[in-house]
Amino acid sequence: MSFETPQKPDNEIKTVKEMSVANMAEVAGAGNRSGNEAGSLENDPIILEKKADQLKEQLQEAVAKARETNTDEDVEKAQQLLKQYREVIYKLKPESRPMPKSISANYEYKGTTETIEINLESNLERYNSFYKDHQIKTSENFESEIRRIWAENADKIKQAIEQGGFDDVLFIPPYNTVDINQKTTEQGDYVKNGKPTKTYEYGGETISSIIDTKPNQPRIVLIHRKNAENLKRPELFETKDKSIYELCNATISEEKAKIKELIKNKQPLPIDGLTLGEYLIADRIHFKETGKHLDVGIWAWTPTSYSGASVVHSSWSSNNSQIQVSADIPRISVSFLGCRLARTFM
Repeated sequence: MSFETPQKPDNEIKTVKEMSVANMAEVAGAGNRSGNEAGSLENDPIILEKKADQLKEQLQEAVAKARETNTDEDVEKAQQLLKQYREVIYKLKPESRPMPKSISANYEYKGTTETIEINLESNLERYNSFYKDHQIKTSENFESEIRRIWAENADKIKQAIEQGGFDDVLFIPPYNTVDINQKTTEQGDYVKNGKPTKTYEYGGETISSIIDTKPNQPRIVLIHRKNAENLKRPELFETKDKSIYELCNATISEEKAKIKELIKNKQPLPIDGLTLGEYLIADRIHFKETGKHLDVGIWAWTPTSYSGASVVHSSWSSNNSQIQVSADIPRISVSFLGCRLARTFM
C-alpha cells in the first residue's frame, strides 16, 4: 500500500490490549448502574482505544480485500468501516490525540544533517488562502480533517522526514482532476503571444481519463521544496533515467508482470508519489510563491495517477508557457524523466 491507512492515536493505552469490548460492556451494565452510566462508560477513552484497535485491523483487511476484488460490495464495506473508525477517533478525549503545532526532525544524508520543521497552523493558513484564491472548493470539515490526520500521524510524519528529507507539505482536499487543472493552469497568467494557454495533453492523453490510486479524501502529502526544482535535490536526482519498474525495484519478469497488473487494475504501486492533481497544486503554489515552476524542460512521473496501461508524468514548457501532461508504460526510462517522491497520510 503506497499511502498510510488511518491510524489510531500514537499514545495508545497499552494496558487495555488484553481487554475485550464485550467484557467491558458487561462491566458497564453490571450491578445497579443506570443506562446513562453504562453509556458514559462506553465512551471512556480506554474502551474507545480498544475499539479503535479492532476497527483499524478490520479496516486494513477490508481495504486490502476491496483493492483485490474491486467490487462495489467490498468497497462499500471498507467505507463503512472507515466511517465507524473515524467516529470512534472523534470521541476520544483531546489529551489522547496531542496536537503538535510543529513537527521537527533531523535529516541525515551522505554526511550532512538538515533540521526540518513543518508548522501546522502556517500551512493551514497557506492552503486555505490558496484554495480560496483559486476558487477550489473545500468541505466544511476540511481543516478539522487535516488536524485529525496531523495528530494521528505526527510520529509517522516525523519518521518520514527523517528518512526521506521531506521539507514541505500539501494539504489536499477531495478534488476532481479536470477542475484542479482548470483552476491551477488557466488563471490568465500563463500566456503565449498575448493569449492565455491551456494544459497540453500529449499523445491523445486526456486529463478526464486519468485515474488516481489514492482515495479521494482529505490528506497530508509530504514533498520536497529546497533544491527540488528540476529534480536537483539528490533524492530526486537519483530517480532520473529510471523506469517505473526500477523505481519499484522490479527486476525479474515476475515482478514486472506484477507492476503491470497493478496498473491494469488501478491499484497503487509499491512507491508513494504525487497524483497529477497534487502535482498541479504543488506546481501552482510553488509558482505563486517563487515565480518558478517545478520541472522546466524535464518530466516527472506522478506514480499515483494512471492513464490506461500507462503511468502519468508532467512538465512545464517555457517555450509554450504551459503545463504538459503525458503517460508512458512502466518500462520507459529517459534521462529527462524522474519522479516526484512523496509520503501520503489520511
